[in-house]
Amino acid sequence: VISYVDTEGVLGSGVHARGDGVTAAELQSGITGKPPQQLALAAAEYMARGDMSTAEMLLQEALTSAGDDARNRADIDVRDILHGLSIIRESQGDWTAALPLRQELLKMEENLHGADKPHPDTALAASHLGVICEKLFMLADARKHHQKALNYYGKLEAKEKEVQSMINLGVTFIKMGNIPRAFSNLQVAVETLKDAKSGVRNDKLLSEALHLLYLASWRRGDWNKARAAIEESLATGYVVLPDFASPVTSAILKAKLQWKNGDHRSAVTLLESTRSTVELEDYLLSFVLSIEAAIHVDLSNLPEALRLTHEALAIRRRIATHTGHPLIIQALLCLAHIYLALNDHENVAATLSEITGLAKYPRTSDAMQQELGAAVRLLTKVAESSGSEGRSVT
Repeated sequence: VISYVDTEGVLGSGVHARGDGVTAAELQSGITGKPPQQLALAAAEYMARGDMSTAEMLLQEALTSAGDDARNRADIDVRDILHGLSIIRESQGDWTAALPLRQELLKMEENLHGADKPHPDTALAASHLGVICEKLFMLADARKHHQKALNYYGKLEAKEKEVQSMINLGVTFIKMGNIPRAFSNLQVAVETLKDAKSGVRNDKLLSEALHLLYLASWRRGDWNKARAAIEESLATGYVVLPDFASPVTSAILKAKLQWKNGDHRSAVTLLESTRSTVELEDYLLSFVLSIEAAIHVDLSNLPEALRLTHEALAIRRRIATHTGHPLIIQALLCLAHIYLALNDHENVAATLSEITGLAKYPRTSDAMQQELGAAVRLLTKVAESSGSEGRSVT
């Protein structure tokens, strides 16, 4: 997930609240009763030093000092405090704790400026909340908030922020399994960043957009587009995508290219090594396992492919926001193909029946129609190869 969290100017800039060498205990004894703005400014200094625990203590005290009335009025000091607390939670990877803070901030901004009126603060609050929801795999909510931010920035003519929202939407659509929508958003983002007339010049943002366009192109099966996008992204010289951070980015890319070039063994070895040496978040781990499984299918090592796909499926069942999530359906379809290669028609039929059942969930993405069509064709093929009559799939 691409997220720009800029603390400069959020709680104040150029602040010198306390001297160096003041301990947390000494600080604690002297902060009671201080004005919330002073406490927030002091917190900004400690955040700049990387002392998040002291900064958090100051911000919590500032929130108490501000009182419920100021919080209900959504005073600027209170909004700054909540923003600072959320930044600390995000820096710790505690997305669950950050969620209610970001939700409260968006509600405050909408109450102040109007829910349907474009305002920079409302757009930023929606964007931040979208990132948090995406981290928590609340993808429908992430999509809603990123779309809201995109609409606001478009009306505000904040072109670079608008492009950033397109990219954030692209990430969300990739995770939702809606590859056509992801590709469309990312293609527009790349074209805008490359268009001199747009007035946006940000090579880092372009590198990130190109990297994501590579992922979407790969998922579409457009190898030439994928290769062109990743080569252009790497040529910018930027390290991209915190979720795919080095050495994971380079490992996945190198393994995919090795696989595409026929060096299956090296690709498997590299991915196995990456899994054993780098702690991957669940979504990325399921992605790596799926790649490994596909390579093992090419190597005719079907038992290992089956094991890896089951492992990826288990992760996706655990992190998906609803039972009929596209990530689950994609993994089940991979399972069905492996079972078919193993001539295990009973498990093929059972897996495909589960897919068609899950497809009836109202929250299943429209983008899964291609996968569902493939499931129907595969089920018909199984019925024909087993000598039985084709079954009806609705």
